[in-house]
Amino acid sequence: MVFFGWNIGKIFSSDFTTKPVGKGTGLGLASVKTMVDAYSGDIQVESKRGKGTVFVVSIPTTKP
Repeated sequence: MVFFGWNIGKIFSSDFTTKPVGKGTGLGLASVKTMVDAYSGDIQVESKRGKGTVFVVSIPTTKP
């Protein structure tokens, strides 16, 4: 799935989905973001039309 400018800022929202109404819960990336935040981590996303989407998750090995 490629995310474009109109929805890239919404992808970590608990109600965001790319599926039709009534399909899917929209909790996938919101759950990931919650877990990454719990470990003082960071998640970045880069999406390019025709190329795809890359997520980079960083979690520190020691507490900040």
